[in-house]
Amino acid sequence: MANTPSTIIVPRTLFAPFVIGRKNWLFSASTKGAIASANLYSLIETAKANGLEPYGYLKAVFTQLPNANSVADIEVLLPWCEKEDDE
Repeated sequence: MANTPSTIIVPRTLFAPFVIGRKNWLFSASTKGAIASANLYSLIETAKANGLEPYGYLKAVFTQLPNANSVADIEVLLPWCEKEDDE
């Protein structure tokens, strides 16, 4: 345990998009709009964290999601799931 760091150092650049998003949410017209913005932001940042290009990922999700008929079909679309490259 002596070699275990007591804090995790995270670069400031990882928080910059969140701070900008947080400021934008203050000007949402409704609570539902702010929640929708936060959900979309979360999906984009999770895609980035999993090494995906956000626009391509969202395009694929919004194209395939209407055809999902089960929870398993939706889970395949999550950013951390392995995907076959069929593009």
